[in-house]
Amino acid sequence: MENHVTILDWDSDFFGYQIGRINANALNEIRLKGLIEEAKADGYKLIYLFTSPSDEIANAAASTVGAKLVDQKVTFRILNPEMTGVNEKEHIADYPSDEPSPKLIELSLQSGIYSRYKIDKNFKQHEFERLYRAWIENSVNKKIANRSFVFVEDGEELGVVTAMIKPEGAHIGIIAVDEHARGKSIGSRLMKHLMFELKDKGIPLLDVATQVNNESACNFYKKLGFKEHTLDNIYHIWL
Repeated sequence: MENHVTILDWDSDFFGYQIGRINANALNEIRLKGLIEEAKADGYKLIYLFTSPSDEIANAAASTVGAKLVDQKVTFRILNPEMTGVNEKEHIADYPSDEPSPKLIELSLQSGIYSRYKIDKNFKQHEFERLYRAWIENSVNKKIANRSFVFVEDGEELGVVTAMIKPEGAHIGIIAVDEHARGKSIGSRLMKHLMFELKDKGIPLLDVATQVNNESACNFYKKLGFKEHTLDNIYHIWL
């Protein structure tokens, strides 16, 4: 709901304190300050404020109350006709376990270098590490993803991509390539293998989100044919 605080149950349970979200729409300073006071009274510790970059009123209000801009989240989308898929079987396979290996956990952490949970230094209890470990765990055990492809060379896991695939579309959760194996097209090969499956199944679209300041990721998706679909400013308001 716009311009109201909505409790985020999963985040609150995971981090151990009450977290809410505001989807702002022309949210002015007076109303935002009122919501903050209400949230304090209700026991919230952190609010995620989502705004459109073009919403001058809401962004100005966020700045006035001292909200920290921690992410400019861009979602890229590619439609089925533009997908360039390759069924690669030599190095890529479904991840064979419902528990991540230490290497997969390491890859997951590497993928979050631009994460707002890493950038925001108000997180002081290893929240970033715990969150990204939970993310890969819940991906391979199929709670938040139903396909996980791993790239293996000489017995070493060098890349991974996870996705939730539904009839109406697919969304990538994690894509990571080991920092010591980049420049070998491993990420492209993983993506094209995933797109082969989506194209074969007639899945109409594939979405993936990253940060605007992660220029290498943005350029990577554009080279694969993705187009920018949505853009959000994300602020953290600590109470």
